[in-house]
Parts: sequence; C-alpha cells; structure tokens
Amino acid sequence: MKKLIRPAIWVLLIAGSLAITAATLVKNQAKAEDKVYRRDPDSKVFVTTAAIAKQNLAEEKQFTGTFAAVRDNQIASETSGKVVFVGVQEGDVVRSGQSLARVDNTAILLQIEATEVQLDGVMADVNRYTKLAKSEAVPGVNLEKALIQQRSLEVQLKTLHDQLDRTTLRAPFNGVVTRRFFDLGSVLGPGAPLVQLTDISGLKLTLMAPEQDMLLFRPGQRVNVNVDAYPGVQFPGKVSLVGVQADAAHNFPVEILVQNTAAHPLKAGMFGALSFQNKVKQAVLALPRSALVGTAKAAQVYVVENGHATLRPVVLGASSNDYYEVLSGLNEGDQVVTSGQISLSEGAPVSTK
Repeated sequence: MKKLIRPAIWVLLIAGSLAITAATLVKNQAKAEDKVYRRDPDSKVFVTTAAIAKQNLAEEKQFTGTFAAVRDNQIASETSGKVVFVGVQEGDVVRSGQSLARVDNTAILLQIEATEVQLDGVMADVNRYTKLAKSEAVPGVNLEKALIQQRSLEVQLKTLHDQLDRTTLRAPFNGVVTRRFFDLGSVLGPGAPLVQLTDISGLKLTLMAPEQDMLLFRPGQRVNVNVDAYPGVQFPGKVSLVGVQADAAHNFPVEILVQNTAAHPLKAGMFGALSFQNKVKQAVLALPRSALVGTAKAAQVYVVENGHATLRPVVLGASSNDYYEVLSGLNEGDQVVTSGQISLSEGAPVSTK
C-alpha cells in the first residue's frame, strides 16, 4: 500500500508545480500586454495634406553611372633582358614616347658592330667588282653575289637596330603610372607586364538605360553631366556608344565621353548623372511625390474624406522631380495626405495641421 501512495504524491507535486508555472506565465503575459501601446481607435491622427490640382508637368528622366579612364592598360615588355634603367615611379605623369625602362643591350650593340664591319667589307667588294666587271676582268656573277650579300647585311642591320630600339621601353600614350611591376635588375621576358598606365585626360561615363528610354540617346549626341563632387558644375560630354545588347534586366549600356579639366579634375570611379526633360504636359492632375504609398507601379495614396483617411489606388504617368501625373484614381480638389501616413490605417480619423 505504501508503494502505491508514493508515486501518487510525486504526481501531485509535479501537477502542482506545473499549475504554479502556468499561472505565473499568464500573469506575466498580462503585465506585458498592459505595457503595449494601443492607439485609441477614436483618437485623431495629425497629418499634412495637399489638394490635387492641375499644373504643367515636364517629364524628367535621370540616369547615373560611374566614370572610368578612357584608357587603362598594362604596358608589356616587347623584348627580353635584365633591366638596367628605371625611368618612372608610381604616380608619375608620363608623355607618349617617354622612356619607362631599358634592358641590357650590350649583346645587340656588339652584333651591330660586327654586321657593320661585314657590310663595309662587302661594299668594298661591290665597288671593286663593279670596276672589274666593266672591263670584263671578272664574271658578272661575282658582282651579283656581292650585291645580294650587301642587301642581306643591310636588312640584318635594320633588324638589329629595331631590336636595339625595343630594349628601351616607352609609354605608348600620355597617362599616369598607377602601378609598376618591375625594378632595377628584374629580368623581363616578352609579354611581361611593366606598368599600369591610366589616361584620365578623358573619362567614360557608363550608365545603363532601360529599354523604353533607348531613343533618348544617339551616338554623337551632346549632353551635360553633373558630378556630386562639384555641385552646380556641368561637364559637357558626347555620347560615344549606345549598346546593342541588353542585360538580363533589359538595360542597355551607354557610354559618354567627358574631357577632364584642371579647374575641376575628374577621377575614375566618381559618380556622374545626367537628366532629360521632355514631353511637357499642359494642365494635368499632379500628385506630390511625398503622398505616394508603395511604389510607382503599384501606387496608393491616403485621401481625406469626411475627416477619415481612405487608402485609394492610383495610376501614375509621367514624373518630374516633385510630382507624378495622375492618370486615374484621383479627382481635382481631392485632399491627399503628404505626411503622417505611417500612423494611418484604412478609415482612421484624421486632423489636418
């Protein structure tokens, strides 16, 4: 009998403990709910409104992109050898044709000297055979062979001079040395990178234009570009490329060339923007941008009617900096909420400031 009583006691103790825990949880939940703020549904929300009215609206489209150097190339070695002269440091401004480095050319100079000696001897033979051939003292074939040998040595000498010229590595265009990959004593091979040369005398502004806006751009078109670093300054540019292949989002690349200036120097990586104002529409219903709830494609606005807020879907058309054209959903004179929407819900009472 005692064995049966003991388990029963344990069951009662566990059940009691669970009951106490549950009661504590319910009590804590009640306290937490008491602390949660609940807006009185009868209290009015203070909002700012504006009346829908007709006005002239210029559709404005803005495009942004990033500047890149018009030329940014790694200059490679055209010959092999050990570097015996370094002509530039990182950050140096170089001109086209300026010497960047030179490799050891001793062997080529010796070959040139030997070839010139041979050429002098062959030219002497040519002069001698020319005189003797006139008097038929030697066969004419000897003169022909000497002339051929002379021509061969002259070609060989030109080749050696070309190789000698290539031992001095020169800048192919004006630019700034942004990186240097060699040093004095380095052994180079054909194709080995020497320097990263960046030309920012002109820059390319690359932007992506949606499919519906492609007709706004044409090659050779003159445009004005704005840069965040220079507020109020416009940089003249020219459209150099309108892409023919869109990306996955149906945007086409457009490149605009802008000349750099000393007064307002541009750098690769800066942001640039340009805007178009077209299709000026006369006397259309205009909705302030600040009244928009959601996106332009699924637009909604709160309209104040009889002291209450009503969420109404609208269809939008052209846009400017501050307004959207209303195609449907609103009428002239409607009061739309322009601030305070975050505290509104359908049918909420409102008070205008």
